[in-house]
This record gives sequence, structure tokens and C-alpha cells, in this order.
Amino acid sequence: MPIPEPHHSPRRRTLRREAADLIREAIYAGVLKPGEALGDHELQSWLGFSRTPIREALNDLERIGLIEMSPQRYTRVFVPRPEDRVPILHSLGALLGGVASLTIPTTTGSERDELVTTFLAIEDAATATDRDALERTTAASVDLLLALCPNHILLDGVRDLAMGLLYRLAAVRDDLEIDWAAIATGSQLLVEATYENDGVKAGLLVAKIFRMPTPGAATGIQPERVEALANTSTS
Repeated sequence: MPIPEPHHSPRRRTLRREAADLIREAIYAGVLKPGEALGDHELQSWLGFSRTPIREALNDLERIGLIEMSPQRYTRVFVPRPEDRVPILHSLGALLGGVASLTIPTTTGSERDELVTTFLAIEDAATATDRDALERTTAASVDLLLALCPNHILLDGVRDLAMGLLYRLAAVRDDLEIDWAAIATGSQLLVEATYENDGVKAGLLVAKIFRMPTPGAATGIQPERVEALANTSTS
């Protein structure tokens, strides 16, 4: 699955960050595969860094779910579990719904057009029931939302975690049941919310697309269209 490219800040990267970026990119590219052992000596030889920044980088990658470690036993690439797929989706919905609610009201006309293009591509992929295209278009949409997010504090906390979750989701893709119609409808409504500059509605729609529980579901109401729920929340 294509993973959104990180938008690095212009400030100089530390060895810790550089090591983390290189290991992460190798994981995303499939060079380092799930379950593959990550030994200190091998990483030092490959990266050309001392042990300290490499261990710090591995700790950082463990926090975002790309690495798993057990003291005195192993340090390895995280092995995604099929039973985690729904919690991963819900986590992405919570994270990206928040990003969308803050980002969309601040966009310019051209930026809204860019976002709408990615949302329409998701709709096309869902209409065609094309899993590969859905992964590519979703990654592109997430990448653009993160790039346009005006809140750098939120962005710093969300970017790496969201990309890590997308990686883990892609790894269990064959076990994932997709509601194609719901994604297509949600993408249509997301286009409307974007052109309306309605961040609240957009955030709810992103959560719905990722199958997050909605306030309506908590009360036993299962609305067919999230638009009604979003309109109610802003009234």
C-alpha cells in the first residue's frame, strides 16, 4: 500500500530522526518485512550510526506501532494481527477526523479543489470495488490533509502515528471487509462538506468512512446518511 510521504520540517534532522526515517522507509517499502529481526550490529553496519541513536529511533518506531520489542528476546518489525483491523480503523477515524475538522475550514479555493480531487478518486475506487485503487487514493487523501493541516502541534503528534496505522492496516488487507457503498456515499458527502468549508461535518464523515461509532449509533439510531447527523451537531 502506498504510504503518505512525510512532510519534513526545514530544521536539521537529528541522527535519531534520520535513523527512524530510514528504518521506517525500509519497512514501508517491504525491504524490512513483518517479523524480521532488527539487530543492533546489523543496523549499525547498514546505517553507519552508533548504537545510541539507533536504539532511540527503535523506541520511537515502537511508540507508533512499527516495531515491537521484548527485553532479552527480540526487536523486530511489528507483525500486524488481523484482530486489530477494526481498532486500527477506529483509531484512524479519530485521528484523521480531527485533522479534517481543523484543516478544511482553513483551506483556500485551490486547496479545496485538490482535496475534492482526492475524495472523488476514493469514490471512483469504491464504486469500482478496486481495493488497490482504494488504498492508493486513501493514502493520497491522508497525505494532502496532513500537508494542509494548520496546527503544527497536532500534526507532529498525528503524522507518524497515522502512517504507521495505514501500514498495519495494509498488512491485514485480505482480512478486511469493505463497505464499498458506504465509502462511496461518504466520499460524495465529504466533497459537499469541503466546498461548504464545514469542518465539523467533514470530521464526522471521515470518522464514518473509517467506521467509527457515531453519536447516533450510541443511542441505537443507525442513520443512512451522516449528513443529517452533522447538520444536527451544528444546529
